[in-house]
Amino acid sequence: MTRTHVISTPTGEVQTHALATPAAGRPTLVLLSGMGVPASSWFTAQDDPQLAGMMREPVFLGPGMNDLTGVLAYDRAGQGSSAPPADPRGLGDAVAELKVVLGTCTSGPFVLLGHSLGGLVAFEFARRDPARVAGLVLLDSSHPAQARRLDAVRTPGQRAAQRELEQEIREGHPERWDFAQVFTGGREVVGALVELPLLVVSRGQPFLPEHLTVDERDPFTPAQADAFTREWAALQAELAAASTRSRHVVAAGSGHYPHFDEPGLVLRELRAFLAVL
Repeated sequence: MTRTHVISTPTGEVQTHALATPAAGRPTLVLLSGMGVPASSWFTAQDDPQLAGMMREPVFLGPGMNDLTGVLAYDRAGQGSSAPPADPRGLGDAVAELKVVLGTCTSGPFVLLGHSLGGLVAFEFARRDPARVAGLVLLDSSHPAQARRLDAVRTPGQRAAQRELEQEIREGHPERWDFAQVFTGGREVVGALVELPLLVVSRGQPFLPEHLTVDERDPFTPAQADAFTREWAALQAELAAASTRSRHVVAAGSGHYPHFDEPGLVLRELRAFLAVL
């Protein structure tokens, strides 16, 4: 059973979920979900039928790791039980929020594990303050330059539809991301983490046109979907090249949620990664 607490951060009050306390000298594993996915998804899908339907088997990283180390997750502003932010926010706001969570809830070393947009928040925190991070794990993570790089695959009409979707997220999504302040792409990723221990687990399944089409009046073609798949793979390879001490695993049977599609694989890789820290 998890222990929940509410703490105050620069973006409002957020709820944390702690499963176990680490043994002396062991790092706390801090789990960061993707956009729109509650922190409880790391522990259970009991109260979320939609989430349960996304999982191929009911295996969760939180309980799967608590015999090895302490586990902590939290709902960013607008996730789960945490109130939405008052204004649109960017990557720096999420990093500041994470800094308060870590300062309040951890007293020793920690490993950050992030999925999708949560991975980008974890990556940026580690880039800004590497001395505080014992290791970084990215599950099909977002990349700082992905907006520009993936836009190159889209037609002008598809780019316009994507901008409309982003505006809807900025104004109406509970997390209120301002993607112009998230995917800035202004700094080099390769080598950015020097020699920080890093594990990258990426999707192995290709994108399909129906995954990518925002406006049915201008659908993605199979050739575009193939190009999108290749570019996403290149972005993942760059993330893995951020450190000289990295391991890159392509989960052949997984889409964007490797921890839902192949949780056994992710758990094995994660346990091996933490065992040598």
